[in-house]
This record gives sequence, structure tokens and C-alpha cells, in this order.
Amino acid sequence: LQGAARRDVPEAVASTMFENLAGFASFGFPKSHAAAFGLLAYQSAWLKEYHPVEFYTALYNNWPMGFYPPHVFTNDARRHDVEVLPPDVNISQALCTVEGGAVRIGLGYVQGLGEVGGATIVAAREQAGDFASLFDFVQRTGLTGRAVENLIKIGGFDALQAGRRDLLWQQGLLAGGGRSVRSAASSRPRQLQLGLPTGQDQVYLRDFSAFDRVAADYEILRLSPTDHPMSFQRSRLRLEGVRSAEEL
Repeated sequence: LQGAARRDVPEAVASTMFENLAGFASFGFPKSHAAAFGLLAYQSAWLKEYHPVEFYTALYNNWPMGFYPPHVFTNDARRHDVEVLPPDVNISQALCTVEGGAVRIGLGYVQGLGEVGGATIVAAREQAGDFASLFDFVQRTGLTGRAVENLIKIGGFDALQAGRRDLLWQQGLLAGGGRSVRSAASSRPRQLQLGLPTGQDQVYLRDFSAFDRVAADYEILRLSPTDHPMSFQRSRLRLEGVRSAEEL
């Protein structure tokens, strides 16, 4: 009111304006939010009930939003019988997609790869077909380093029927001839490595355990399409404590 007076605003006008602002502060703000949130809640509930796969796919593709990390709606999808499939270099797109009655996690979700690297993989696949081996993948995409390592760790090459530790070993043998994610998108020519056999350099490596896979999923994808971390502790907790599903 004092500020209005200094600007020669009539006292009656200033008082009316102050009353309007006070009224909005006490009711207008929560009313507007209640209307907006109510509409969003209704629309979200309808989509989740009648189009659950598309609903969860949209959540993945629009993340980050709010404060729910990806593993929260992954576990919620699982509770509502919506399967979440891991990234696959021969199937996934850069973004998450609907695949039958399931959500296929996009290549862009892999840390160190992102949508640019994911688009590079999809373009190479569309140009010459599915990847037959890790060597074939590296040569055709030009991706190396952490991006390929993370793809291996989260099972992006599992369909090639090779263990993840074996593939990490192969990656080390192939290192040095590729390009980074950024340069992979450029048109600069490069010399291909010779397709020399690496069988003589192979060693026996025990594959990832179930826990190793979940740990890698959470580290690289921020979610796990397979298991909840507590699944490895439930048998012990049943012996040592009371579960939340039990009545005291």
C-alpha cells in the first residue's frame, strides 16, 4: 500500500488490489493447482487403465520429469503386468518403443551413448541389416570405448549368444580402431580394421551373475528390466525379520 501511494495510486484502488491478491493467496493458488492436477490425474489414470504399454513408454521417453526416477515406474509397470524389455542393438530404436504388449527400452537410455549414439546404431542397422558380432557392430557404427562397454554390461548384445564378460574381453582386443560417439556421426572416412581371428586370445571368463546384471542395469540404465534389488535379500529377510506384507 505504501508503494502504491508513492506512485500516486488512489488508496481505494490499492486497497481493492490488495484484497484481491490476499484472496488469491488463500484460495486461488490451490484451486488452480487442484484443477490442473485433477485433470492430469484423470487422464493419466485412463491411459494407464486402457493403454498401459503406451502410457509407460511415454513416461520413459519424457523423463526426466518430476521426481520419479525410471526405476520407480519400471517397478510400477511390473506390478501392472507390463513387461519391460532391455535395450538390444538389433531391435531397439533410439527412443523407447511399444513392442507387442511390452516396453522396449531405447538405446538412448544407455549412459555414454544417448540419442545421438542410438541413432547411429539404428542408421547402421537399417543400412546393412542386423549386427552379426561385436566386431561387425564396431566396424559399422564406429562406436568404441565406454558406450560399447555399457551396451555389453546391460545386455545389448545378449542375442548374439555370447557371455557379457567374454564380450568385454573381445572389446579389449578390438579397441583402438573405432571412433567416439560424437565423431561417429560425422562423414569423415576411416580405415577398417582387418577381420583377423581372435579365438587364440580368448580365455574362459565366468559370466555375470544375476546380481551383477541388476547392479549394471541400475548403474547404466537407472532401472532394471529383470529384477528388483531386494529380490536378492528377501530369503534372508524372511528368516531375520517381518515383511511389510505380514501382520504383526
